[in-house]
Amino acid sequence: MRPVPSRLARVVLLLLIAGGAGETLAGCKCTDPASTPVEPDCPGGRKASATVNLVLNPAGLRPDGANKKLRVLGTRLDTDACIQEGAASSFTKTLEQPSPLTDSAASLGPGAWRFTVTALSGGDYASVVKNQGLAPGSTSTLTISAGPNQALVVGF
Repeated sequence: MRPVPSRLARVVLLLLIAGGAGETLAGCKCTDPASTPVEPDCPGGRKASATVNLVLNPAGLRPDGANKKLRVLGTRLDTDACIQEGAASSFTKTLEQPSPLTDSAASLGPGAWRFTVTALSGGDYASVVKNQGLAPGSTSTLTISAGPNQALVVGF
């Protein structure tokens, strides 16, 4: 005599078959959802990147007559994701020069930014923080120089 499968075994078997057929019919690739790229909804399109020129005027900064070494750290505060693909949301530049110097940080996401300038040479300068908005497609200039009493001055 042939064994008869129990009712529970038949239900489980039917569910397994139906589940596999459902995935096949729906074309399910069953990939990890975290690996699926999600594009932001940008009805106005993506905003062009911005550029910041960094200008160092070291005259008057300590140490006198020697290379001045400063670090500029830029961090985008804006959370708008509708920016040009590849636009940076942060950068670090080290400026070292005894004479005036110009450098640039290009392809930056537009919006609100925080710029922190830290003297890596010359003693006890406090870091200077400046917030600045960068318009899409714009070029801004951040100037670093000496103020009264050899203070570190940073401005746009």
